Amino acid sequence: MSTKDGTPALAAASSEDNSPTASLMSHSSAATHPAISAQSDLSWITDTEMEELDMEHTLNQFSSPTGEQDAGRYRVAGILLAFYQNLGQDGKKILATEVKNYAPEPEKMLALANHLVTFLLVPFYATGVKGSQSAGDEQVFPDAAAEIANSMAWIEPSVRDQKPLRRDCLRRDNFRCVFSGAVDDTSVVDGKTTRQPGEQIIETECAHVIPFSFGSFDAQSSSDTEAKATIWWTLYRYFPILAGKIGADTINQRENAVTLMIVHHKRFGKMRLRFRPVEGRRNTYETILADMYTDQPISATKSGSSIIELEQYDDTVPMPSAEYFRTHCTIAEILEVTGLGEEMWNIISEAVNEDEAGPVRLGDVVLIFQQKFHINKVKIKYSYLLLNYY
Repeated sequence: MSTKDGTPALAAASSEDNSPTASLMSHSSAATHPAISAQSDLSWITDTEMEELDMEHTLNQFSSPTGEQDAGRYRVAGILLAFYQNLGQDGKKILATEVKNYAPEPEKMLALANHLVTFLLVPFYATGVKGSQSAGDEQVFPDAAAEIANSMAWIEPSVRDQKPLRRDCLRRDNFRCVFSGAVDDTSVVDGKTTRQPGEQIIETECAHVIPFSFGSFDAQSSSDTEAKATIWWTLYRYFPILAGKIGADTINQRENAVTLMIVHHKRFGKMRLRFRPVEGRRNTYETILADMYTDQPISATKSGSSIIELEQYDDTVPMPSAEYFRTHCTIAEILEVTGLGEEMWNIISEAVNEDEAGPVRLGDVVLIFQQKFHINKVKIKYSYLLLNYY
């Protein structure tokens, strides 16, 4: 059964070493990637098994163990299927291996979904939330604690040095919003560019693709450091192509930033605007806006269509990375297809008092979610967003 957009209903609710970890390790570097071992307790899925795998059928069986659908399992299965359908091939293989091993044990499947939501979806969406949440669950990631502890020895935060980053991106992007083509007002005033007839002048900002918050933490706080190390561990695990390319200390690299007018920066940060790389066309993206914005004049792209091409007006400044945009787009699509983006927005809006001073901590938000969706049908702790069917 599928929804009207063709999404399966469940989601809407080689070398000798075949392990995806081996592939991940080939991308790693000591400076940006924690050592991830090939967990000996997991039976890695083979390429042949991957070709034959019907993940939707497997997860449907998990969600209906007695022939009748279990609401909690259905929710978890939907989240895992959404990840599987949207991840790249290496990420799919890792998740397929985990599902293959853990499907007979609902507690582990729940813990797996919990981890994906807590350390991938929430950090991308709630970028203003500070870290403080325990590391990967031992029952599904037996080696995670040691690997994360090891990475805590070298992980370093980035400084928000926005002026040089904004300056470089403006030069590369021709002093214009890459989405709308609107001209940066300050650059016009400073004489760095000239407005052409019909061009809109507006304030712009420098937007990080992988959120700046991934590189922002208190290095003196072990809980903050552990939370960010766990986020990076998880990101590299399911998006192994990022390993060795970006880390907490390189979050401000020019490949991870782009010029956007303020309204589009906010939409991009809320995962309501995404850039999907067009295969076979360098620096070309399909732009996807949330439906609520599509009929607004301000939502028009510089090209007049959903397809835009980014251009490099200063060849000393690297172009934005297609892989970073792809990662952002993947997370945005998972948030959309599962409905978790809307849920997060509603819950965080209720939970966060904007008039209060000080940062909101991830652990506090998780606790609020757990209290909001409290259940006692299963004798384990569910994640905050896995509970809304109870």
